[in-house]
Amino acid sequence: MKKQILISAVIIFIFAQVPVVCVAESGAAEKLNLKLQLKPGQTYSVRHTHKVKYENDSFLYVRDIGFEVERVDANGIATITVTYQALKMDITRESFDGGCGVKLARPILVRIRYDSNKQSLADDDPNLPVIEAAGVGESFDIKITPNGKIIGLYGLEKMHTRITERVIAWDKEHLEKKWAERLKELRRHNTRSCYSEKEIRNMLSDMIMVLPDQPLAIGDSWTDRIKIWGKNQEINGTYRLKDSKKGTIVIDLSAKRTVEEEPFSWVNNEGREVGFKIVGSYEGSFEIDQKTSWLVRSKVKTRFTGKVIDEEANDEMTQPILEEVITVEPME
Repeated sequence: MKKQILISAVIIFIFAQVPVVCVAESGAAEKLNLKLQLKPGQTYSVRHTHKVKYENDSFLYVRDIGFEVERVDANGIATITVTYQALKMDITRESFDGGCGVKLARPILVRIRYDSNKQSLADDDPNLPVIEAAGVGESFDIKITPNGKIIGLYGLEKMHTRITERVIAWDKEHLEKKWAERLKELRRHNTRSCYSEKEIRNMLSDMIMVLPDQPLAIGDSWTDRIKIWGKNQEINGTYRLKDSKKGTIVIDLSAKRTVEEEPFSWVNNEGREVGFKIVGSYEGSFEIDQKTSWLVRSKVKTRFTGKVIDEEANDEMTQPILEEVITVEPME
């Protein structure tokens, strides 16, 4: 009897040293329910870096964005204040604009650089990106579901008004009176375009991850629509729950578009419907916090080229390669 008790004790001791692997009743690995678990008062600051290369043009935008959770209702829908905390720009592009309405016969390379930590609207700089600079410090509100879907943006009109007022004030101080007056309506239009709901949603989609509807285990995958080509077209992408370590969940994303796939269709400037065949790849990696499912960091690389097909005119025009790298990282 004592011998049996001793053997049982040894067996229990041995199994106690074996790492426990959680499994569902079906024998599959434990499933994770990825839902935003936010609480009022939580704050997050992230750095959003967007690099674009397109033929001779290159764009670099580095935005520091703050998020503050204001409230969360009984359904888990969170109201969050989003603030443009800082901005850095470095843009090189071809332009036919010679200034003051003059059109050039040949394009020239124009470079625009701005750093809100070193420059401000007080600067008398003809190359100052006034509309972008005037947005630093501005805020608006969003509502997002536990799945990370944005269901509302609030305060954009008031934000547009405040930014436009600053821009017009800069024009009055630094431009000739006649040009300041002529630019007023254009400034209002460009402010609404720069900070439109579409542009803001595109930016936020890089920083707030849309989560799957169903619980998933490590190794599981799901598909969703992703935006490419300057976020103007959508294709199917495959997400995969890759790993869970050190309090974060790692997710991979990949998508490809081949020559065999049907082209997109759109209407050109002449009113004819043409095809737009896009070919390329999209690769991304994301880390989300295991407790809150908030996006901690990410990196996405895309490389696509296109071809406009005008069957009526019997014409095809190849578009240059568009390369993008978007990174999100937490700020201390």
